[in-house]
Amino acid sequence: MLKSKNSLAVLPIDPSSQNSKGSILGDKTRMLRLVSNDSVFIRPSPSSNLLGGVAPNSREVIHLCESFGADVIFLETVGVGQSETSVKDLVDLMLVLIQPASGDDIQGIKRGIMEMGDIYIINKDDDQLSNAALHTKKQIQSSISLMQLKEHGLKPQAFSCSSISGRNMDSILNSILDFDKEISSSGVKENIRSEQNENWLQEFKWNLIKRKFMSENITDKSWTNSTIENNHFYQASILIKEV
Repeated sequence: MLKSKNSLAVLPIDPSSQNSKGSILGDKTRMLRLVSNDSVFIRPSPSSNLLGGVAPNSREVIHLCESFGADVIFLETVGVGQSETSVKDLVDLMLVLIQPASGDDIQGIKRGIMEMGDIYIINKDDDQLSNAALHTKKQIQSSISLMQLKEHGLKPQAFSCSSISGRNMDSILNSILDFDKEISSSGVKENIRSEQNENWLQEFKWNLIKRKFMSENITDKSWTNSTIENNHFYQASILIKEV
């Protein structure tokens, strides 16, 4: 993992406009060094206004990247905040990037994305923001002590770093490698992926039901006048069970 000869896939998710429904998809313009590397694949995707921070087909794109030999895959979410939780069903390790002075101590223990992280990274630990970054790191570490451990039993870690000077980048990399080694050797990674596949199957089935329901010409009157045993939604549910 993360060796010089291994290939890397970067899958950024761009928010889609509520008005035009389009996305800028300009993430490559900020990764000039990676774009020129033949071992790196970068594919921005629109969120298509899907709640949860990822794109509708993020799982399928991840599987394709794995099939074509990507050893490391980074999935960057749109950054919607506390409700950005769908990504947990797509990744082995969840990195949470936090800006300095992003909130008080209570912010760190809010339910949502903050309680799902495996590694918390406070960036911009340089120049005038260094003190603020270190203060935010202490807040996160304090919050971590109140969090319930996840299935792998590993305590989350917090780091401050600087993308300009490279400060603590090696420490973050080593933490990622240690985390992957631990969950792989203990069999937890296999359990995590098995649970993710089960969640995907449930989601896939309900999407089939919704497509079946929305494809039918059902008026408000026909819906309200029908019983649950006879309506189209129930019939679609029966079809899924038969499948």
